[in-house]
Amino acid sequence: MITRLDRYIAETVLVAIMLTALGLVSLLALFTTIEQIDHLKNGYTVLAVFRFVVLSIPRLFYETLPFAVLIGGLAGLGGLAGSSQLVVMRAAGISIWRIVTSVIQVAVLVAVFGLAIGEYLLPEAERLARLGRESALADGRDITPQNGIWMRQEQAFMHIEQLQGTSITGLKWFYFDQHRQLIKAKSAARAIFHEAPGEDDYWLLEDVTETSFSNLQGRAQVFESQIWTTSLTPTRLSNEILVQPERMSIAALREKITFLDKQSLDASAYELGFWAKVLQPLVIVSLLLIAISFVFGPLRESSMSLRVFTGLLFGIGLKFVQDLLAPASLVYGFHPFLAVMLPVLVCAGIASVQLHRAH
Repeated sequence: MITRLDRYIAETVLVAIMLTALGLVSLLALFTTIEQIDHLKNGYTVLAVFRFVVLSIPRLFYETLPFAVLIGGLAGLGGLAGSSQLVVMRAAGISIWRIVTSVIQVAVLVAVFGLAIGEYLLPEAERLARLGRESALADGRDITPQNGIWMRQEQAFMHIEQLQGTSITGLKWFYFDQHRQLIKAKSAARAIFHEAPGEDDYWLLEDVTETSFSNLQGRAQVFESQIWTTSLTPTRLSNEILVQPERMSIAALREKITFLDKQSLDASAYELGFWAKVLQPLVIVSLLLIAISFVFGPLRESSMSLRVFTGLLFGIGLKFVQDLLAPASLVYGFHPFLAVMLPVLVCAGIASVQLHRAH
């Protein structure tokens, strides 16, 4: 049963976390604005910069949420400790674990909210932000890298030169047999995406050339147009180009991993992004446990500024370890789950030891 005391503790910590998140997001949004103003050119105007920053807010909130939880937890609980309210609670018979339970409820609430932002709001906002920025910087021409992009579609390797809105310029397919011999090449000057309500969406290929190879000879066929039915859409292609794996939705990451596994391609980068998003709630809970253990442990009599500084220092250290383990898992081949879960276990272990000592 949730009592008035539980609600009071939870509200105090939650308000501190939200205020910290607001401060961090505002600060990073200001830095992002200053950074983007240096790139003003072509169609990338001040208004486009403002739009980019606004669309970046979900990403900034999601990425700074663990730090906000740590610093806000230290500030909220530290305020209760500084005014001797925690001492009064303990003197009244309230155990440390009762206080921990109240704070964990806040951690779960914040974690669920952050997960919803990362799953439903962040990916599309990030795609629109990057799409608007790259299109404006390129003066509306295309958003693809200089050398285009390569993809694999079933038995073919596909190259896309330019993607602009709902059209593609320069498509090439190369088909190989089981002996890795080229058996067919296909190219299209242009492809336009068409939505068909109630039916499968498709791309209309224009100026298509197909060349089949057999016995060291090639036979070419030319078509004015062709229908290309595929699961690739302009949105998925722009996601492929613009949105990093850790900023994609869990559903999109699972779909991408499944697709790459079926094609026997390396999906480790997307697996790392998948586990980072799935396990972020545990990261948030473990960091709030660290905040509780610090307030009841070595920071019990410390000033608010020292608590915030400690939170920042610990958060930066954790971020450094995460940034070190993530590429290490790709280089050395250990499972991405371990790269994300190891810092969580370390935080939980430190918090458990501190709380048992305080108890």
